[in-house]
Amino acid sequence: MSILPNKRPTIKASSFRKICVYFLGDDWQTEYPIVEVAIRHPKLNFYDDELAVWTNRLSKIKTFNWNADPAAYIMKGQPKAILKKGVHFYKLSYHHINEPAKRYVALRPATPGEQLLVWRSDGKGGFYSSVGTAIDQHYGGNTWTFSEGCQTTHISQYPEFIQTIGEALGVKVPLGNIRKADPALMKGIGRWPYILIDQADFDYIVGLPESEFDSADDLKYQTAHFVGVPKIARVTPIETVAPNAAAVTGAIEQESITAETAESFPSEPELDPEPVKDSAPQPSEPLDAESESRPPTGFSPVLGTALRRGMDAYQEVIKVTSGKTRNFVIQVFGLIFSAVVGVIGFARENWKLIAVGVVGFIVLCIVIAVVFTALNMLKMKYAADPDKHNVE
Repeated sequence: MSILPNKRPTIKASSFRKICVYFLGDDWQTEYPIVEVAIRHPKLNFYDDELAVWTNRLSKIKTFNWNADPAAYIMKGQPKAILKKGVHFYKLSYHHINEPAKRYVALRPATPGEQLLVWRSDGKGGFYSSVGTAIDQHYGGNTWTFSEGCQTTHISQYPEFIQTIGEALGVKVPLGNIRKADPALMKGIGRWPYILIDQADFDYIVGLPESEFDSADDLKYQTAHFVGVPKIARVTPIETVAPNAAAVTGAIEQESITAETAESFPSEPELDPEPVKDSAPQPSEPLDAESESRPPTGFSPVLGTALRRGMDAYQEVIKVTSGKTRNFVIQVFGLIFSAVVGVIGFARENWKLIAVGVVGFIVLCIVIAVVFTALNMLKMKYAADPDKHNVE
């Protein structure tokens, strides 16, 4: 069964502009060379999501069939990253950046440590807040989307997508695997916003008069649904009376605290993608149609449950554990063992037993300290290094 819809999405230019103004402000066209707007829909492992791309080199917006979900919320026994709605910044670089046999040009997060705010499923119908590392934008396959958290488009549309990005940055993008990396691409070229919303957000923004953008009620909506909105920090209150100002400010501050305190979770390697094949780009659907054809609204069963309950109920953060508890327990058992051997040795006046007890305890403590420290450092290294696991 094909996981690619029969036609590309249709998004009116006027709707795209309104979404950009809502998130980025009136100067978005002069401030950024590229803007991506993605609309997430319910299905998993299916290109039912929509992507519209504007660049400073295009006469009109291009659209692509898109996937903004992991193929499954739990894969290989670990909770996969579900990118939070809001604004995330990207750059032109490589996917599988440190693997020459697999490396190809793609988009990577343009953030410190390549970290982005995500949800993760707890496997019980709930979600908790976390950080995802190296959630790239790359190509997906014919039978599954190649996504454990990454944002993907079908391999047949990928050449047009990545070359559209390259043209806006003045970069000629090579297709296929890249064994000899370009230093500029290794570092990353450009920085632009990727706006991720769902159908309910789209309907809300398009139906909201621009005079009500950043009103007290709208700011409450923004802070409840989105992360990383660049213009929120620039909003200046003009009302002399704002009874709910403290609540709005508190919500903004809480979102900032969540972003600053969240810790990363190491991802697992993605399955080897299919080789890039030459494919003729498909023409975009017209953007100024009278009406916009949109899929049915709704949520997937698991994610929908969490959204209806309210995501704030799952604001836990995964942390790297040090093994202190196990370390302590084993040391206690070692101490008891050494004490018993020592007592028996003294009772029998056997100095060899006494020496075995003392030396055994010292060696046990050293081994425990070294092993647990090494394991903990390894976990922290993998959590901090996006290139060790660049396949969220």
